[in-house]
Amino acid sequence: MNYSGYLTDKDGNKYFAGIVESGSNSNGNYIKFSDGTMICTYSFDLADDATFATSYGAIYYTTGGEKKWIFPQPFLKVYSVNGSLQLPGGIGGVGFSNNNDLTTFVKFYPYSVISYDFTGSSKKYVYLIAIGKWK
Repeated sequence: MNYSGYLTDKDGNKYFAGIVESGSNSNGNYIKFSDGTMICTYSFDLADDATFATSYGAIYYTTGGEKKWIFPQPFLKVYSVNGSLQLPGGIGGVGFSNNNDLTTFVKFYPYSVISYDFTGSSKKYVYLIAIGKWK
């Protein structure tokens, strides 16, 4: 959705609106603000890749390994990328790997504190959010 960029008050004075553009595609949702800030979000369904059996110290990664989130819109600069993991009856999180191009995608690893096969269970999602500048 695109916005005109300006709002008019009751006296006819124009001022710049906060949201310039918002939208979604197969890679998630995004909101662009007039100060150049952009927020992107995505719900990654683990589907059948929900067997947390590959150990790394005291945590367990999915057998599918590293995942990749291509941002729904490219950033000029990224300030923060965060994620959370929803598992039925499990406790886990999301680890991010260091990649050189943090303007178009990020690599991540869902992990659990127990070794378990969540395949067939409902609600196995990784929720991701990235905040940065689009201009």
